Amino acid sequence: MERKPLNELETQEILRIQAVAQRGTHYDALGLDLSARKEDVEGAYHTYVRQWHPDRFFNRDAGELHGQIDENFAAVTKAFRVLRDPAQRNAYDAELRAFNRAPTKAAPAVRESGQETSGFEVTFRKADKAGNALAAAEALAAAAAPAKVQKAPNAVEKIRQQLQAQLVQARRYYEAGKLDYDAGNWVKSEGNLYLATRYDPQNQEYQALHSQAATKGRHLRATALVSQAEQAEGFGQTKEAVAYYRKAIQLDPPDGRAYFRLAQILRTQEDDMRSAVELYRKAVTKDARNIEYHVVLAEVYEGLGLKENARKLAIHANALDRSHAGAQAVLKRLKS
Repeated sequence: MERKPLNELETQEILRIQAVAQRGTHYDALGLDLSARKEDVEGAYHTYVRQWHPDRFFNRDAGELHGQIDENFAAVTKAFRVLRDPAQRNAYDAELRAFNRAPTKAAPAVRESGQETSGFEVTFRKADKAGNALAAAEALAAAAAPAKVQKAPNAVEKIRQQLQAQLVQARRYYEAGKLDYDAGNWVKSEGNLYLATRYDPQNQEYQALHSQAATKGRHLRATALVSQAEQAEGFGQTKEAVAYYRKAIQLDPPDGRAYFRLAQILRTQEDDMRSAVELYRKAVTKDARNIEYHVVLAEVYEGLGLKENARKLAIHANALDRSHAGAQAVLKRLKS
């Protein structure tokens, strides 16, 4: 039996997970921050396992990426085991702080129920809520220092240095992400730029490029899903095709194809005219110059007795192409 190869979406996602697992923290590997609860850790891990457990790819043609799938799973599993255990997580958080690797969101150490938050952590969180990382750091140093101790400025300076190192790390991730972006590796770029925004959340340049990469990566995933849906249609697998089209639509694809194809299925095979009309409208909005979408929706409106709506769409389609037979046929019927 021929093994099904990985699609482009799966390949890009494996590489993105690799980048985050290798360069980020255990929190980054699970897509969490320091405030994550134990149940958040468990939920994130179980979600990952359902999609990326190596056993799911045993009969797939993954080539050299088989080894990377195993490595990614091992890295995420290690992150899960550390973060779900309070003692290990506290030790790991201390290590992150020592090496300036902690995510930018402040959070308490993991505690067993009944333990209380220290006063300087409360001070830190209050300052951090204002969105000023440096002010939060200074508040932390001031609150942690003994009263009337002259070495407080040294503690503040030390934290300033730590924040500066964090900004340097953010720049490295940004530069790596920009290289991937310029090369068209949208998903991998998104992973690096995400880490850059975690280390320097106030940097608008990082935020802007991450948003662009995320949009392009989302569109890439949507395109791959539409391709899978069309393949399923070709094999007569309507249920699978509908599922793929719905997933693509959730990613807000850049064109109207997913909306139009799903509308066609719902109208012709599932007799769901209301949903079909909404999807046709969205397809027309996405592709304002697509004559086929306009003509089909015009015909649907005509069948529903909405002649004025049908006429407007047919006129628009005819303006785009005065030789289009479908648009002319609708206009002729409406005039008669």
